[in-house]
Amino acid sequence: MGKTVYSLILSSEVVAAVDELAARQGYSRSALVNHILAEYAGAASPQRQASQILEALRQQAGNQGLRPQAASAGSLTLRTAMNYKYNPALSYTVALQDDAETLGRLRVSLRSQNSELLDYFNHFFQLWGVLESRYLESPPPETAADRQAKRYVRPLRRPPGTAGGEQLGAAIAAYIERLDLCLRTFMDNCENAAEAVSKTERIYLSHPQDGLGGFF
Repeated sequence: MGKTVYSLILSSEVVAAVDELAARQGYSRSALVNHILAEYAGAASPQRQASQILEALRQQAGNQGLRPQAASAGSLTLRTAMNYKYNPALSYTVALQDDAETLGRLRVSLRSQNSELLDYFNHFFQLWGVLESRYLESPPPETAADRQAKRYVRPLRRPPGTAGGEQLGAAIAAYIERLDLCLRTFMDNCENAAEAVSKTERIYLSHPQDGLGGFF
């Protein structure tokens, strides 16, 4: 969404109230004023779109067996467990941002101290990068898993056009579903590297995905 600088004359009491409310809700003063005016005028705002995206993501993820956790302003974490020794916790966090080019970031985190599992985790995301470079129309910037931090971070670029919040949320959910299925397939076959790669690629190609997901 485009932005333009405007000057507003406001009373000190109004500014103080806005700042207090912005601090409680995790917004900047400008972002909150923009949101309030958009709500009053019935116009779209980044905050409204973010709420729509996260609500659509929450609903879709619940259908996929991912457990939505309490969301902070502009972000939502989905939790599940890996089918591996001791069932380590796995989480997918979508953090949105108000940017002309970037919709936000997806962070995949694994809670484990098992060095073997962390190696497989890293190997999977190396393969994931290869698959995205090979099959996506607009591959994302190269991103690698961080073994020390036990996480993978991927930018979610803002698709062209005027997709609504619900459509964007559904597309992100479809992307996470494909990623989760591929990760589980890889881990189920991780002791045979060639089989893990081939089966994961078949799942990647066979799983339906929203057209917007190919742009992320």
